[in-house]
Amino acid sequence: IYYTQNFGRYTTTPPTPPGDVTRIAGSDRYSTSAQISARAFPGGASTVYVASGANFPDALAAAALAGAADGPLLLVTPGSVPSVILNELRRLGPDRIVVAGGPGVISNSVLSTLRTVAPVVSRVFGDNRYATSRALALDAYGESGASAVYLATGSGFADALAAGPAAASVNAPVVLVNAAAGAIDDETVALIRQLGATRVVIAGGTGAVSAGIESSLRLLGYTVQRYAGSDRYSTASMIASAHFPDAANGFVATGTGFADALSGGAAAGALGAPLFTSKNSCVPSPAHTALRNQNPDAVVLLGGFGALLPTVAGFYRC
Repeated sequence: IYYTQNFGRYTTTPPTPPGDVTRIAGSDRYSTSAQISARAFPGGASTVYVASGANFPDALAAAALAGAADGPLLLVTPGSVPSVILNELRRLGPDRIVVAGGPGVISNSVLSTLRTVAPVVSRVFGDNRYATSRALALDAYGESGASAVYLATGSGFADALAAGPAAASVNAPVVLVNAAAGAIDDETVALIRQLGATRVVIAGGTGAVSAGIESSLRLLGYTVQRYAGSDRYSTASMIASAHFPDAANGFVATGTGFADALSGGAAAGALGAPLFTSKNSCVPSPAHTALRNQNPDAVVLLGGFGALLPTVAGFYRC
């Protein structure tokens, strides 16, 4: 402002964000997780999902289910519940806490601490990340069923993060699959049948979920829809535009890290909002265009300056 008043003008007009921009950021991923929960669920939540903040696989499936249950996803360390998370859990006052992952991911001592907060604490897990995602889906939709199942690679986080709010919006799970498999595995087919789903949505291109998986699902009679962009930012924007064309809020997280987007994705799902991924210093063109078209009242940035610089808040296009 001093420069423009006294010496000249900007060489180009600064961009105008499509809505009021706010940022949710704590001192670390656990503090950010707690702040996202507090902002999205001021009145508490009856169901809370808990996952490890040290790695992403189990939390990817849990984020979509938390959003559909109108509850948060909170992150813990493998061996303890950070004090900021414990305080947020006490504020939320849940009836049930669902822990995503086995004892090798989240220790039994963590469950003991969680039992001081909620009357029911359930650990849901399988032999690996793929089995855990299927077990979580059955835990959430085994009785009610689901008309659709969303599939994403279990070897990366970007596509599954974007798919989470979309799946939550139609009460569907996100299930992880082996990206390199030549056909859909029998266990996932059994899950789809048990849930009574007739539609399968694939998040990501053939490099993420193989063409063989898609074709084998079609041969089994399922309607298959794939959202695949040229990169993770484009794929997330395609998913967002298809599911939330005029949502009141838009969430933005870094596309190169998973921690902030896990809790943010659950909050977005509960609020009926999309999750976009962004580069650290600028908004990728697909997300920029999609957010402009969505025209939300508010844009929520997830994470501090280490994740998203002020130029992202300023809506500068890459």
